[in-house]
Order: sequence, then structure tokens, then C-alpha cells
Amino acid sequence: MFKSCAVFRESILQLDKIYKSVMGQSLVETTGIFDGARPADPLGEIWPISITLVSLTMLQIALFDTLAAVGVSPDVIVG
Repeated sequence: MFKSCAVFRESILQLDKIYKSVMGQSLVETTGIFDGARPADPLGEIWPISITLVSLTMLQIALFDTLAAVGVSPDVIVG
């Protein structure tokens, strides 16, 4: 979705900018997550929770933004 959906991509990049301002490095650039330009196994086979938790949160927010952009709005959000 990162390459084909502008709303999803912009949401991820905006969230990555926030991540970079706090952590000092871009999650997208460092890991290649979302854009598919993954460096040769940067984190090993099992990624640390400090990366996976942030990545999943970014994914969920970007999906919400994408669905909202096409007019889908939830009645309830759980999680």
C-alpha cells in the first residue's frame, strides 16, 4: 500500500517524521519497512519489540487514515 496509495504513504511518512524527531532516526529508512527498500537484514530474523510495536501502531493509524479518506468510518474502535 505504501507505493500505491498516497494517503497511506503520507500517513506513514508523517508518523515516521514524528518517530525520527523522538528517536533521531527514520524507522522507514533504517528498516526499509513499508517502502520495501529493506537493507540486508538490518535487525536479524526476529525484530525487537521496540521496532515491531511502533511499526504496528503506524500501520494501524495509516490504515485508519486510508479508510477515512475513502469514506469508511467506524462505529466503534477497539484496541
